[in-house]
Amino acid sequence: MNDLITTESFFRTVFENVSDYIMLLDEEATIKFLNHSPVGIEKADVIGKNWFSLITKDQREDIKKIFVQLMQDGKPISYEYLGRGAHSKPTWYWTRFTALLNDEGKITGAILISRDQSEKKEAEALLIETERMASIGTLVAGVAHEINNPLASVILNLEIILNECTNSQTIPAKLVNKLHETYAAVENIQKIVIDLKLLSHREEDPKTSVDLAKVLDSSLRIALNENRRPIEIVKNYSQSTKVLANEGRLGQVFLNLIINAAQALRKENPRNRIEVTASIQAEQVIVSIKDNGIGMSEPIKKRIFTPFFTTKPKGIGTGLALPLTKRIVKNLGGDITFTSTLNSGTEFIVSLPLAPPENLAHAEEPGEIESSSQQSKLLIVDDEETFSSVLEEVLADDHEVTTVNCGADAIALLSEGKRYNVIVSDLMMPQMSGMELYKKVLELAPDQAQRMVFMTGGAFGPSTSGFLESIDNKKIEKPFKLKELRKLLSSVKFR
Repeated sequence: MNDLITTESFFRTVFENVSDYIMLLDEEATIKFLNHSPVGIEKADVIGKNWFSLITKDQREDIKKIFVQLMQDGKPISYEYLGRGAHSKPTWYWTRFTALLNDEGKITGAILISRDQSEKKEAEALLIETERMASIGTLVAGVAHEINNPLASVILNLEIILNECTNSQTIPAKLVNKLHETYAAVENIQKIVIDLKLLSHREEDPKTSVDLAKVLDSSLRIALNENRRPIEIVKNYSQSTKVLANEGRLGQVFLNLIINAAQALRKENPRNRIEVTASIQAEQVIVSIKDNGIGMSEPIKKRIFTPFFTTKPKGIGTGLALPLTKRIVKNLGGDITFTSTLNSGTEFIVSLPLAPPENLAHAEEPGEIESSSQQSKLLIVDDEETFSSVLEEVLADDHEVTTVNCGADAIALLSEGKRYNVIVSDLMMPQMSGMELYKKVLELAPDQAQRMVFMTGGAFGPSTSGFLESIDNKKIEKPFKLKELRKLLSSVKFR
């Protein structure tokens, strides 16, 4: 056995098959030996070259200093650097530098053991990008929530004013038209906020039944908002298609793909077109995003999902959008493929799980309910005093309205024995959230807990989403129209 492990063939087998790269340098850093080379690089083209020539220019001086220090004191050192990898593309290596000594103990060169860190670096970059998107989502969610509160008041106030002006014989028609224009502008703001909320969900949010048409439409608006070229948008998808997904992450997928499609279009083409289609096949929803742009060559197609690979100019693209898109789709239980022809265009195809059928009795909208001659009692819990006062004003004709600005005051009223046909509570409030209020009401007066309706501005995380899914209570998103609120209140009031 001892004879076996001292043979030249044994050491050659070890050197050639170990995954790490082992390199021998002389005192001038000339490569004298290399056990094997990255794919696409011949050993013969590397041996005899100065090792520093294989290091990226921005790191070359630091590496030289390390090598000089090693030649002087012989102390081993570990370092991470960017060098040439498979097919000569820049690759991160972790390297252990060790001095080579002759029989007299003199330093005659160095042995380098290098390990490819590409997968580790790619995973770190994707994690950073995911965390960055989560941070942006949190910020967007907060902004959307803060906009929605005053916006809800503006919409309800405009409805009151328009109703009064439309029925008035003394207000000039020109002024009424201006009010209608203002109301339309506010509705546009509402759509923008809805689009922003699409990006506010975090990756750990649970999968739910998602309206595919809503996500696609929002993604198209956001992606093409800054586009100044005429683009024909062809849409062919059902308004009722539901997929099992995370709304925010799905929005990010389509946003990335539509932005890529728009950037692939040629400026000189007067007939630029993006087609977005969706169809149901078995238990899958197939979404196609197709452009008639520049297309991709065969080498580019092979690397399109490779992290850090980008055809965009430096500083424009990170090369992470498509790898992250693929990761999200896979995490959603789907798949993504593409076809592309140079100078003809590209088509990305995303398959996603079809959402299970909803309980129709639970999902259907409440029908019109006959009004009662007796006013119902309504409790509004919202920390925004302006908004709660507007609600009180618009509902006072049909309800006996009580408003409080915190959950503690609502609990105090219920503890006194007060009871209400409907309790409308904001979900996100300081001191006591709508979730906490629900739990306390459930302990104090279970029948009242069943009559709670929750208003949301859209800024909530997994725990809040899980709460809303775990209860049968109705909810309504701010801002809302007065008729939507009246219909919802009626469905709770008479049940």
